[in-house]
Amino acid sequence: MLKIKNQNVSTKKKINILNYFDFFDTIPNVILVDYLPDIQIKTLNKNKTVYLQDDVSQCSYFVAQGGVVEYSHRKSKSNLIESVFYKKSIFGLELESHETRRYCAKTILPTVLVCVPNVILNDMRVKFEHVNDLLIRRLYLQVYSEKNFFRKLLDLDAKDRLSLFLHFLSQRIGQNIGVDEILLNHGLTQQQIGDFIGISRQSVTYILNRLRERNEIYLSRKKILIKDQKILLH
Repeated sequence: MLKIKNQNVSTKKKINILNYFDFFDTIPNVILVDYLPDIQIKTLNKNKTVYLQDDVSQCSYFVAQGGVVEYSHRKSKSNLIESVFYKKSIFGLELESHETRRYCAKTILPTVLVCVPNVILNDMRVKFEHVNDLLIRRLYLQVYSEKNFFRKLLDLDAKDRLSLFLHFLSQRIGQNIGVDEILLNHGLTQQQIGDFIGISRQSVTYILNRLRERNEIYLSRKKILIKDQKILLH
């Protein structure tokens, strides 16, 4: 696991973090080092703002560790979660600088972000075709996976929606514990989970409590231990 204690990241550590992503890993380090002065590594605690709606876009973000949500404001209600991003995800990608953000973004876990200015990312994409190809592939898989998830949600009841969401999380952040158990350190509140999958917070609480009573999961604060993988709806 990556462990970054401050923003003053050495050249070697910065290259190691960039190489965590396959598209940067394909650029020779002797060339990559020329881009480093303009690339930031940000270490943020949970519940820290990354950007706000209508902010001018200057850079794109790559999650090296932790988690981020994009959300939109709703009057008199909780914020509406649009997307959830975990390790190796890309978000806030605007290929043209000076476009405005459609959503807000904040961390839901202690998070390490790679912040690449749009002009730098576009320069990499032009000079290194493989970077462009891998970046597009990563974005396609990320968007396709999320769209497929929401498509499956449409015809499901509350219980199956939550089961599918747990499977969605297990594919992204699941840590195998022992033989059959999976730990999900998701960082989301039950309200956020409900908003994301279109059910009430009360339904989320009720279903999770029933699963816990049947010893199929163990609940901790913003963590879920899956004890019986049969509850995961594919």
